[in-house]
Amino acid sequence: MGINKFTLQFLDRRMERSFKLKVMKESYKFVRSMYFILLFAYVIYAIVEAARLNDTVYTFSRLGVVLGFVIFGILLTSKLYRVHFYEITFIGMFCALIVKIAYDWTNEADTSLAAALIPLVASTVFNISSFYAFILNCFHLLNWIIRMAYLATASHNPTELPEETLVQFYVILSYILLLSEITALISYLGYRFEKEQREEHSSNAKLEI
Repeated sequence: MGINKFTLQFLDRRMERSFKLKVMKESYKFVRSMYFILLFAYVIYAIVEAARLNDTVYTFSRLGVVLGFVIFGILLTSKLYRVHFYEITFIGMFCALIVKIAYDWTNEADTSLAAALIPLVASTVFNISSFYAFILNCFHLLNWIIRMAYLATASHNPTELPEETLVQFYVILSYILLLSEITALISYLGYRFEKEQREEHSSNAKLEI
């Protein structure tokens, strides 16, 4: 069976549907369980941060995000999710990424750890196609680089010594290289894993004929 070397989709539509159905059956319960675990952790984090900051705008913005995630969680328990497993999972990850990007640009907190974890979550936990996970990861990494460059420029002090500016530049460049390597490595591993899955599925289909 032919496979597109970029998207890894089977050229045979029937084979592609059977593969997606197989993955959905194997991943549905795990993805749903992980979503609610992460949602619970996020709710605890939002409550703690709201209490610490005591900021009305922050509290209501986080409440809106939590409500959005809860509504999406209800969708995960419906039959519609099992029918459109890939599409809904991708849309959910994309919306979560947009929310994170919006949050990043409204504060100056260091989000390097989250930037490193997102490729892992997208590629492994939620079992998104490696091609679409790669697109999401690159989109997020590009946003992170632009944001870091903007913060560095905005916080630059003309009275700083050249050595201090050089150190700041080196730190930012090191972070960019590290996160780029993490994104590339996880994308490659996700690609290889999905390719092996699809090749095994194709081999089993041939044996059944």
